[in-house]
Amino acid sequence: MNRCVLQLLSVLVAMLLAPWCLANSATESEDVAAIQTLFANYMQKYNHYLVNQQLSAEPILYADQVMLISASRGPSVLETEVLNKQVERFLSALKEKGVASVRWEKVHVSLLGDTLALASNVAVRYTEKGEVYNRVGATYYLFKTEQGWRISAFSVHDADKVLAYNQIDNQFLPRKGFSGYIAARERDPQ
Repeated sequence: MNRCVLQLLSVLVAMLLAPWCLANSATESEDVAAIQTLFANYMQKYNHYLVNQQLSAEPILYADQVMLISASRGPSVLETEVLNKQVERFLSALKEKGVASVRWEKVHVSLLGDTLALASNVAVRYTEKGEVYNRVGATYYLFKTEQGWRISAFSVHDADKVLAYNQIDNQFLPRKGFSGYIAARERDPQ
């Protein structure tokens, strides 16, 4: 008898929590989609610059202050205006080297909370002939503001060091979180 009551309570609790879980899942899906849109806009701005030598002001990608972490120079905090000038110089240098366009090969987004996310991506740079110039990895911290998601910190690195490829099981993390991932690996270290 007690077993039936427990099963019935379990079903009732599941029914009561289902709308909340579905709403939370929908919000997470919307956030991931918004971040993916931000990165689509990011590439659109970069490619616009490579063609027109003009960096569009809209849409806004970055927070008012952004931390750039460089392997050679360490971390530095830049105002958006200063960062945009550096981006223009960077893209001009790429163009001089023969880069004609840039595309995302992979965009991996992990929500870390309601207003915090991590994205670890691979960009492929192409020549005028459509040949691969090189591949590069970049990892971003994003923060959700009233105006939407903004890049708050980033670092450029080797493409083979992108988090989703080496450290994170992207199918598992969105469902169980990092602690669930660790617990599963402790049970089955495979």
